[in-house]
Amino acid sequence: MSDSFVGFARSPKPDPNKTLITRDIEILTQLDLAALLAPFITKDGLNSWLGEVSKFDFQTGAKLKYKVDGEEFGASYSMITLPKRVVLVTESLGEIDIKINHKKASSLVKVGFRLALLPNQVKSFNAEVDRVEQSLSKGLGG
Repeated sequence: MSDSFVGFARSPKPDPNKTLITRDIEILTQLDLAALLAPFITKDGLNSWLGEVSKFDFQTGAKLKYKVDGEEFGASYSMITLPKRVVLVTESLGEIDIKINHKKASSLVKVGFRLALLPNQVKSFNAEVDRVEQSLSKGLGG
């Protein structure tokens, strides 16, 4: 193959100093399905827990922009399987995997966070996940 071949790019090698950190939260709620999905699939919903959303498009692969504490980040929906699952890939919180188990009496929302971090970044990541958990619990009535 020649060096001018177009279409493939080298993937960066993972940083050996980073460790994959995962956090999971669960929220039990009595909301109806529309209210349960709103925080994850609407601009106002994302504003309530992710950050101040300035660019929004609800479709797989769409580019989103949001601000947290004055710093701008990007995000994208990587999977949308309504009403059971939404996966959002963000710059500040990594992969956010939202799984919804909706029942008539009560529903369970499981939110998983995955991000490769340096040791000095873990504390701030955990603090941000705690903030998101509080915002989602308040919004979902958990």
